[in-house]
Amino acid sequence: MKLLHMADLHLGKSVHGRDLIEDQRHALNQVAALARDEKPDALIIAGDVFDRAVPSTDALKLFNEFIAALKEQDPELCIAVIPGNHDSAQRLAFLSGVLEGSGVYLRADPEDCAKPIILRSGAALGHTLRLWLLPFLTPGCLAAEASVLPGSNALRQAEEAPPPERDADLGELFASATAAAISLSAPITEDPQAEPRLLRTQDELSREALARIALARAELDELDTIDGRKPEGSAGTLGRSLDVLVCHAFAAGALGSDSERVFLGAAELVDAALFDSFDYVALGHLHRPQVAGLRGRYPGSLLQYSFADAAGERGCLVVELGEREADGPITSFVTLEPLRRMSRIEGSLDELLGDDRFKAIEGDYVEALLRDGEGVLNPMDVLRTRFPWILSLRLSAAAGDFGGQAATVEPVQARNVLDDFRDFYRELKGESPDEAVEALFLALAEEAGREAD
Repeated sequence: MKLLHMADLHLGKSVHGRDLIEDQRHALNQVAALARDEKPDALIIAGDVFDRAVPSTDALKLFNEFIAALKEQDPELCIAVIPGNHDSAQRLAFLSGVLEGSGVYLRADPEDCAKPIILRSGAALGHTLRLWLLPFLTPGCLAAEASVLPGSNALRQAEEAPPPERDADLGELFASATAAAISLSAPITEDPQAEPRLLRTQDELSREALARIALARAELDELDTIDGRKPEGSAGTLGRSLDVLVCHAFAAGALGSDSERVFLGAAELVDAALFDSFDYVALGHLHRPQVAGLRGRYPGSLLQYSFADAAGERGCLVVELGEREADGPITSFVTLEPLRRMSRIEGSLDELLGDDRFKAIEGDYVEALLRDGEGVLNPMDVLRTRFPWILSLRLSAAAGDFGGQAATVEPVQARNVLDDFRDFYRELKGESPDEAVEALFLALAEEAGREAD
């Protein structure tokens, strides 16, 4: 079966005051053409559909146009969407109950993570595709239920152990976790009299959600089996069940970039080994195309969204799931040609206006470092005569702030909000903050971030 995997559209985003809605429309038109040519069974958007929790009307209109175009050219296409940390889950899920009847699934409630979308291949020897949609997990959105059931320690050990042979039955991986066949409707906690503990960190929340999915997968596998055999005419007789997880998270070991919203601390990282039991994991959040764990993939963002982001091309992934588990997913990255690229340039005013090496980027979005900007009247207007799409100008008396030439991007040293707080505290107090002060700051920053959304 074939998937088209994209993420981090950030519709409605602007960079240095420039609205990118037409750039995004240009990219989405290419995705629609790709879907027409590839004819995937499902198109997945793994979070951050919009750049803001309250998107602009233009952003809403563009998303509607994109989904409508996809369904017009292929009414049978399954479209699966989850919210990311930039989205408002409730707003994104508006009318989701109605849209599911048309094959458009907007899953925004983490409590629904164990309710898969099930697709069956129309081929004679087809497979069953089970899509498990896990939206971005905010602190406190799940309580410790499935992750503290008897057998959950065995599940955790299975996740931490070397991955099993891929031709083994998936049910074996979860047998120890579901040995008691306990229903999720009656969770057991460490103290039956106590209220379930609300989970806070991304790793805790992900473990809980994946434990619930593990139970649901085992139950579905059991329903498909009669006396150890697949019933005649079921997907198991002719093919097999393919389990695909869709989630929006920062997998430990992956590389972030400048254009993503900062996560605070290692508590926001998720162990990529948690994903290893799935046939494919469609990830979102990180803007660099990259691999996470055995079968996790980030397609990257729809466009380049920062001049400091040295992540190369942008696009989406075409994913083909193999006939056998041992085959693994076959992924192909498809580059989307931007309406305008983002380029950084550096030099004196005369160099920037006259040097032929900058000719190729005259139509790009440009950020310029001007070495001799002092005393120049309205240098931005002067540079705009050659670079009409210039968005940012930095003045410097010293050369080499970018350390590069035309159309190059240099990585910036990774920092987060906690680093800035530590510097500020030392400047104010003359000493470094202790762990308690840092923990208080992180909690307040997290709360402020949620209110800003």
